[in-house]
Amino acid sequence: MFTSHALVYLNAAARAEMVRMLADIGARRDLAVVTNEAHQLHAWTDPVPNVTPDATTHITVVAWRGGTATVEVLAEGDAHGKWLRYEPHGYAFAPPALHGGPDA
Repeated sequence: MFTSHALVYLNAAARAEMVRMLADIGARRDLAVVTNEAHQLHAWTDPVPNVTPDATTHITVVAWRGGTATVEVLAEGDAHGKWLRYEPHGYAFAPPALHGGPDA
């Protein structure tokens, strides 16, 4: 699955439901989700990674293999593609939507 500046059009409850739905699918089969979204809408870890203060967009891969999820922010950049910095960082899969925290 791939999203690019689409999650902003979903409210917090709908984003949380999307996370729960994808986590359920990923628990049962291999799945990769690639997002190019505003870092504030990052719904896969808590806290939200913000590697560089001037970055507004994260390119993130959430992958489930054998029911285990991994999260990697591959790059960060400007929302309009003026620049992109490739600096992969791995994070624990800990979506607030799955752990009783606030919706993403």
